[in-house]
Amino acid sequence: MCWRCCWCLCCCCCDNSVTNDDIGPIYSQEPGCLEKGQQLTKTSGGHSVNMQTVNRLSTSRELQELKKTLPKMDAYIYCRPFIDFSQIAEHLFLTGYGGITNENIKYNSIKCIVSVTYETPVYAMDGISFIRVPVADNGKENMYKYFDELSDKIAELVDNNNNTNTVVHCLFGRSRSVTVVLAYLMKSQRLSLDKAFDLVKFNRPVIAVNPGYIRQLAQYERYLLGERLTKLDVIIAKNKRLVSAKELAAKYE
Repeated sequence: MCWRCCWCLCCCCCDNSVTNDDIGPIYSQEPGCLEKGQQLTKTSGGHSVNMQTVNRLSTSRELQELKKTLPKMDAYIYCRPFIDFSQIAEHLFLTGYGGITNENIKYNSIKCIVSVTYETPVYAMDGISFIRVPVADNGKENMYKYFDELSDKIAELVDNNNNTNTVVHCLFGRSRSVTVVLAYLMKSQRLSLDKAFDLVKFNRPVIAVNPGYIRQLAQYERYLLGERLTKLDVIIAKNKRLVSAKELAAKYE
């Protein structure tokens, strides 16, 4: 499996040339999209969705051995800080694909895995539910259509006395998965995008959301709260990728 395109995105700096009213295309909710997304074989951009099913989680040692066999750019997925589990709320965690290990899932008592990727496999294991949001990290994908249904699903899991420990991941735990968690926080806690972003960044400093998804979240803020409270130039300045995946991983070597 090749991760190069996604890795390159994590090395790029965000476009900072936006105005407060520049939210790009207007998106809409699509009822039933989350259920449909579980069966999609291609993303809206034409990427083939990995439909491989795995029934066991790799151990941390197995992934570190795998890392040794990969080109360096691909191996960063299995490096800290991306594989770290970051607790965002009482029952909600963020990580990268390399963090989905047998040890992490058991230690954090995870009962639901939300994969915001098209590249990674389907997890089919007893006692753990699996949800996929098959999108690429290019910012042009319509993730907005998933915000309401997925936020409600996460709320059903972690709130309402269900207390189901849930982890959301993408490849690096920096962009796509963060977008989903931000949407959930904005809806469940009635937070502005700016406040939700600060909360997540405090608990996972390596986040760097694709600018296209920031714009979709800005539209969602207006949908939820009836007005735009977050200035795009401010949030994109906070979000700017000043450090690449390569540089971050080097700090932990």
